[in-house]
Amino acid sequence: MGFWLVNWPWGKLFLGDGGSYFGGFSLAWACVLLIERNPTINAFATLLLCIHPVTEVLFSIYRRRLHGSHPGKPDRLHLHSLLMRRVVSPRLNRLYPHDPQFARSLRNPATGLLLCLMSIPAVAAAWWGKNTPLLAAALCLLFILGYVLIYLRLVRHFWCLPVAFLWMKTSRATFFENK
Repeated sequence: MGFWLVNWPWGKLFLGDGGSYFGGFSLAWACVLLIERNPTINAFATLLLCIHPVTEVLFSIYRRRLHGSHPGKPDRLHLHSLLMRRVVSPRLNRLYPHDPQFARSLRNPATGLLLCLMSIPAVAAAWWGKNTPLLAAALCLLFILGYVLIYLRLVRHFWCLPVAFLWMKTSRATFFENK
């Protein structure tokens, strides 16, 4: 937390792969300890706490496989990148039309804040489903489908059902073309 408190909003320090891996490991280990020390809390509730990073990694691997690229190859098609380019940047450019440099400097902090706000419903759902495994599992599925729905909306510029996307007969790789 110290890194984020010192580094937000202007981002003078770079966390890097090692730092993000350590942060993800710490969060996952805290979830394991939560289940171990509180037997009434189910594993799906702790998965809800990590639902965004888990879904992001699995969906990125799936997306890259559809494109025929290596799952570890970097790209600019992650949800946070799409949110910054398609949602945050245009709004900041409209808010600050006479100071594009200032608008550009606000893109990362505004996107980070938006993603933090988007994680609040998952945390509330984890609290709500902590004692009911079936409810927590259903909420996990709901958040995964919501992630895919938002992602596809950002990529294709129109709403479509995530389940319909999974059963499309046409080439799924064309669905991810960056238009």
